Amino acid sequence: KQKKRIMPNIELNIDEKDIAFMMLVLGISGIIVQGGLLQPLVGLLGERGLLITSFACGTVHNLFYGIARTKSFFVFALVLSQFTKTNFPILSSVASKSVEASEQGRLQGALFATNAIANAIGPLTMEWVSNLTPHKGFMFIYAAGLYAIGTIVVAFIPSRPRQDVVGPEQFPVSTDLEEPVLDSPFASDKCRADELKYDASTGTSLEKQRLPL
Repeated sequence: KQKKRIMPNIELNIDEKDIAFMMLVLGISGIIVQGGLLQPLVGLLGERGLLITSFACGTVHNLFYGIARTKSFFVFALVLSQFTKTNFPILSSVASKSVEASEQGRLQGALFATNAIANAIGPLTMEWVSNLTPHKGFMFIYAAGLYAIGTIVVAFIPSRPRQDVVGPEQFPVSTDLEEPVLDSPFASDKCRADELKYDASTGTSLEKQRLPL
């Protein structure tokens, strides 16, 4: 007996015109999300909240890829994927606030290296999963599962504020304009500096006056 397939093998019959239209939608939606909606979303959800939301969008849009039955539903998933693409810059920003200034280069280098490795291994893994299953969209469901795991991990990562940020309260502020915060080692006990007064019309020195402390 032939085993029943859990999910039907759907052919969307996407041709060159459909691909061109999808690339157009992808570009326009990317400009809108990255250029117009990113800053308001950060203000609304915060960086951490938007990071979790972007990973959740990755779960949803890949799941939509896998279960799409029509071209319009597939295009909707493409638009949703643009919110997923905000995860890496937000992750870089959130991570940079958790390390000291001397570790910023090492942190960003590790993030970009990990991103490059993922971009190389990801398509190979997706192809391997696709060859194991008869359903052509199952590789996207597999990717949705990875994003779901990433969403949980990001949600439970504790935030550690950077300790090397120096606030204005850590610096002594003098309220007396005539009395500096730090005394100069070259100043004597009775005077701070010599002031040389000049006649503005002739440019000649009038007197030399010592300024008391």
